[in-house]
Amino acid sequence: MVDLAASVWRDFTTDGVPSSGNWTPYKSKIRQWGTWLEGIITAFTSNGGLIYTSLAAMNADLAHGANSSAWVVGDATVANNGVYQKLGASGAGSWSRVADLPYSFIKASNAGTGSANAIVATTAIPLPANDGATLIALNITTNNTGAATVAFNGATALPIKTNSGSDVQANYLVAGAIVAGYVSVGTFRLLSDVASAADRAAAETAATNAAASAAAAAASAGSINLPSPAASTFLQRNAGNSAYVTQTAAQVRATLLAAGLIANADVFDPAGNAANGISAAKLFFLNLGANAVARLVSAKLDRVVELEDFGGKGDDSTDNLTAFQYANTYLVANGGGVIRLRRGGIYRLSAAVTLGNAVSVLGDHYASIIKTTSATADMLILGGNCVVRGVTFATTVTRTGGRAIGIDSVGQVLVYENLFNGHYIGIQTTGPCSLIWIRDNSIYKSANATSFGIQIGGGAGAVGNDFFIRDNFIRGAASGTQGYAGIDIRQSGGTYTSGNSILWCGSAYLIDPQNTQTVTWTFSIGDTCDTSTYGFCIAPAAGGSIKGTFIDGPWASTCTNNGIIVGSLGNIDGTDINNPRVFNNQQVGINVTGGAFLNINGGMVAGNSGASSGTYSGILVAAGISDFSIIGVQSGAGVGFGASHKYGIEIAAGASNNYIVMGCRLRANISGGVSDGGTGSTKQVGGNAPDIGGLDRVAPTTTNVDLTVASSVTDIIVTKGSTCTITLPSAATFPGRRITIRTTVAFTTVSASSNVLPLAGGAAGTAILAATAGKWADLISDGTNWLIHRAN
Repeated sequence: MVDLAASVWRDFTTDGVPSSGNWTPYKSKIRQWGTWLEGIITAFTSNGGLIYTSLAAMNADLAHGANSSAWVVGDATVANNGVYQKLGASGAGSWSRVADLPYSFIKASNAGTGSANAIVATTAIPLPANDGATLIALNITTNNTGAATVAFNGATALPIKTNSGSDVQANYLVAGAIVAGYVSVGTFRLLSDVASAADRAAAETAATNAAASAAAAAASAGSINLPSPAASTFLQRNAGNSAYVTQTAAQVRATLLAAGLIANADVFDPAGNAANGISAAKLFFLNLGANAVARLVSAKLDRVVELEDFGGKGDDSTDNLTAFQYANTYLVANGGGVIRLRRGGIYRLSAAVTLGNAVSVLGDHYASIIKTTSATADMLILGGNCVVRGVTFATTVTRTGGRAIGIDSVGQVLVYENLFNGHYIGIQTTGPCSLIWIRDNSIYKSANATSFGIQIGGGAGAVGNDFFIRDNFIRGAASGTQGYAGIDIRQSGGTYTSGNSILWCGSAYLIDPQNTQTVTWTFSIGDTCDTSTYGFCIAPAAGGSIKGTFIDGPWASTCTNNGIIVGSLGNIDGTDINNPRVFNNQQVGINVTGGAFLNINGGMVAGNSGASSGTYSGILVAAGISDFSIIGVQSGAGVGFGASHKYGIEIAAGASNNYIVMGCRLRANISGGVSDGGTGSTKQVGGNAPDIGGLDRVAPTTTNVDLTVASSVTDIIVTKGSTCTITLPSAATFPGRRITIRTTVAFTTVSASSNVLPLAGGAAGTAILAATAGKWADLISDGTNWLIHRAN
C-alpha cells in the first residue's frame, strides 16, 4: 500500500509527537506516491475521461474496452461514488469499484440532527478508507459542553481530538465556526488547535500561580547569605553544608579528585597541559528523546571518526595516507565503524589504503572527494562487511593502472552512489568474494585501451559468488581510445546485472574468462550498451569457459562493430538471448561465431550493416555452429530503419546441424529473409515471413535495354526489341536470393555469364527466356549459379 501524502510529508518522525524530532521525507516514498497518483490520472485520462452522475448510468454504458476507467460523482448513494475499472470486452462485462475519488478536500454538512457532543454529518463524496487520505471541513451548529464525537455518513462515531491529541474541552467547538481535520487512528484530529474561553481561564490561573511562586522564591532568597563575588571562582557549599563559599579552579579540581570523579590521567589538553580538559571517558551524553539513556561520550564517538581526528585535512593539498591508516587502526581495534568525510573536503592520497573488517567510508552525496596523486596505485582496498557511499574518486594525474576500489577475497560489501572520474579500473573484485553489491554509481573511465569500469573476478585465485551489479552509469572516452570494457566478468560463480547503462567503451558488456577461469551463470536484465565498439560480448579467451548466460531485454545500438557477439577461443555452453533490441550497428546485429546450446527468442534486429548496406546480416551464425535456435525474431526494416541487412538471418555455408529457425518476421532484407547454408540433416527452418530468399517484393523494373541487376531488384519486365542481356548478381554473394524475369516481346533473354541452370537440369548456360512473349522464370541463387526453379 502506498503511503499517503499526510504520512509522507508529516512534520515529525512520530506523527503528532514533536519530541520525536523533525521528519525528513524519503525520496523513494515521494516517488512511490507520485507514481501512484500519476497512475490514477493516466488511467483516467487515457480513456478520454469517463464521468457519470450515477452508478446506474455507468452500468448502462458497457461500450468500453477492458481496463477502461471511469468516475461516478453525484450519485444519491454516497458509497456508489468512486473510481471504477471496466472488466471484460467492449459491449460486455461489468464495472468494478477500485478506489475512492481522489479528492484532497471534502466538505461535511452538519445539519444539527445530532447533539452538541455527538455531531452527525454527511458528505456528498465517500470518505477514503485510509487514515489522513483527505482533509474534511465541518461546520459547528452548537457549542460543545465536553468531550465530543462526530459520525460521518452513518459510520462509527469518531472522538474529536485537538491537534495535540487531547479531548476537546467545553466550548472548544463554537457555534458558527468551521473546523478542518482528518481521520487518524479511529479519531477525528483537528488540523489546528482552537483558542477558547477555557484556555484563557486556565492561562490566567497559571499566571496567578506563577506570580505567587515568584513572591515566595524572592522571600526565600532574602534569607540566603552569599559571599562577595570574586573573579574566576566557583560557588560551592562548605564541608559542613552550613554556608556558601567561593573556590578557585584548582580547589574544584582537588575536590573532584578527592571524590574519585576524575583522575590525573583523565585531565588533558592537545598541548599536554594538565587541568585544561576532561576526557570523553568521564563525560556522559544524554539524548533529549523519550526513553533515552545516558552513555559515555567515548562510547558514542568510538564508531564514527573523521580524518581530521587523526591529523588529516580536506584541503586538496595534504596527503591523508597516514590519517586514513590511523583512523582504520582505531576503528578495527573498536570492532569497526565509519570514516566520515566532510562535505566539500578534498582528501589527497598518495598510495593505497587497506581497510579492515567492518570499516566503512561515507561521504556527503559526491561532495566529499578522495583524490589520488598516483598514476598506478590503488586507492581503497576494502575489508568485508562494509559500505562505501557518497564519495567522489578523482585523480590529479592520467591513470595507467590501479583501482579506485579493490575488493579482494571478502564478503558483504556495498558500494553505491559514488562517482569515479578518470580511473584505470573503477571497481574490481578478486578472489573468493561473496555477496557484493555495486549499484547506482557513475563511472567515467580513463581513455586507456586496457581500462575497465567494473571488473568481476580480475586476477588469479578462487572463484567468487553472488555479485549484484545494478543501475550503474559507465562511460568511456567520447572519442579516441575508448577503454577495454565497461563491465567485465572474468571469473564468477553467479553474477546478476540489471539496469546498467554503458557507452563509449571498447566492449560495453564483456564476459571473457581467461585461461583456466570459469564464469558460471550470468544474468543480465535490461542492460543498455550504446555507442561502443561492441555491445554485448560473450567471448572467452583460449582455455576460458562460460557456463550459462541469460540475457533478457538487452539494448545494443550504434556500435562500430557488432551489437551482440557470441563466441571466441574458449568454451561457451548455454546462452539465452531473449527479446533483444539491436539497432543501427555498423556490422552484424547478432554475430554467433562459437558456442553451443544458443537460443535467441523474440526481439527486434534492425538498421544494422551501417558501414555498408547489404554487406552484413541482421543475425549471422558462422559455419559449423550447431545446437541453436532462433525463434520469433524480427530482423529487417523497422522502427524507422529501412532495408540494410544482407539477410535477416544468415547461416553460413558449412556443417551446422541440430538447429531451428522458425516464426521469424524477416521484412525488407536486401538479399533475402533466411540464407540457410547449413548442411546438417537435423534441422528445421520454416514458418518465417518471408521465408528463404524472400526479399520483400518491390515494384518491377521494366527495361528496354540490357540490364545489370541492382541489389534491391526483385522483378524484371523485359520490353527490349531484340535479345536482352541480363547481368545477374554474384550467386556466391547472394545465396538464396530470388529474382523473377518476364518478357513481353518475342525475343530471347539471356545471362551475361554462363551461370544459369536450366529448369530441366544440366550444365549452366546463358539461356533464361525463349523468344516468346509472356514467358517468365523464377531464378534462385544456390551459392554457385542461378537455378531456374519455376518457369512457363
